[in-house]
Amino acid sequence: VAQGEWLGFLNNDIVVGPDWDRHLMENMNANGLEVATCCGIEQLETMAATQAIRRRWKRIKGLCSLLGITPFSLRLMHHWMYRGDWEGFCAERYRSFKLQAAEGFVGNTVLMTRNALEKLGPRQRVLAVPPDFPRFHSQAGRLTGLTREFYGDRLTDVLPALGTHSPMTAGQIAEMFPGVPEHLFRVHNWRTGITTVGEVPSAFVREVSEGAVDFPWPAQVANLIATGRHDLVLSIGQVVPHEVIGMANYNKNIFVGTGGQEGINKSHFIGAAFGMERMMGRAVTPVRRILNYASEHLTKNLPIVYVHTVIGRDENGELVVRGLFVSDDASGFDKAAAWFWEVNF
Repeated sequence: VAQGEWLGFLNNDIVVGPDWDRHLMENMNANGLEVATCCGIEQLETMAATQAIRRRWKRIKGLCSLLGITPFSLRLMHHWMYRGDWEGFCAERYRSFKLQAAEGFVGNTVLMTRNALEKLGPRQRVLAVPPDFPRFHSQAGRLTGLTREFYGDRLTDVLPALGTHSPMTAGQIAEMFPGVPEHLFRVHNWRTGITTVGEVPSAFVREVSEGAVDFPWPAQVANLIATGRHDLVLSIGQVVPHEVIGMANYNKNIFVGTGGQEGINKSHFIGAAFGMERMMGRAVTPVRRILNYASEHLTKNLPIVYVHTVIGRDENGELVVRGLFVSDDASGFDKAAAWFWEVNF
């Protein structure tokens, strides 16, 4: 529908500053960015600044909520929050930071170039690999829906990364993936529906596990990924602490979420033998290094793009997306894992 070269996405409950779009375009052009957001109460230039403005907002909101949620109380909150000079507050922020940019993402005011969407190039057969229902709060369902909106019928398959979990029910699919047709969903068969694309050598496994185990690890993926002839595989999921690998997602979504019995069992055994207490919450662990070896040596031919979310609570205690990291290598996961701790601890 949109015909312009710049695309803007705004939430319906925000107040934007004067010339916000012009200022953001200046910043993006100066920094060579194709997607950017304005800093908001969710994320300022530092975590300390973010926490300070959130505390101020929480105090003011608490006082004004005594009046009920009315247009008057909302105007009063806004007036007190910015000391009656919203335009002056915005002007001062612009003078202080102007063309500076920081990594991170605030989802309420997004500006992007059309080239950012077209950079992936034309795709005719797209496979989405989101998590299953236990990761409902990952926002992967919403992202899969957006994938469907963008690619339309070119999204030919959706393969929930079940691992050894039971298949999703029709009700779970409808709740987690509203708007995505049920007929697109495939069930991962971790017993027989897999392809072994190679092995991670036992010497490497022994080295990274500090001698805890000494066997090769089979890199296994779903047949649909290995031989489905897709020209884009979108692996979508949440970066969050995990007892087997340290921090969930990235290639775990592929090698474990769509892996086979032997690969899944051995990866879990490696984590247990090394010590899950030594790995929980860490981005670099023996199991992660083994999966990274498989990605770098055995599946570079697969057109996988990883979409990672970082979830945290807003000032109302609601779970929201606090970070979105997209890459075709480990860089997005590494940044998401670091940002998780900034957001949640």
